[in-house]
Amino acid sequence: MIAQKDADKAGEFSLTDRRLSRITKFMGETLYDENVGGPFGNTHIALGMAYKDAYTGDVANTTLAEWERLGYNDSVIHTDMMSTTDRTVTATLADGSEMVIYRGGEFII
Repeated sequence: MIAQKDADKAGEFSLTDRRLSRITKFMGETLYDENVGGPFGNTHIALGMAYKDAYTGDVANTTLAEWERLGYNDSVIHTDMMSTTDRTVTATLADGSEMVIYRGGEFII
């Protein structure tokens, strides 16, 4: 799978806060399962294509070079991988300091 062009690059990453998802069990359908809440929320990452749905600019007139500059990956592959284990996420800020932003399935900032 990852031998396809740009399929070895991350196209999506998400942390789902358990309080924001009413999906509490796996359903065997990735579009739902990638947003499952449960006791520890959900982390998912996709290899390959980055979907452009969240882009607020003019999608129709954005060049391939501009998509690349913006960090949007283009691939024929988009494969989601999910995890619902407990995790703590620590962000490194611009000044080099660190801040815990996610713990116990919830954003804490």
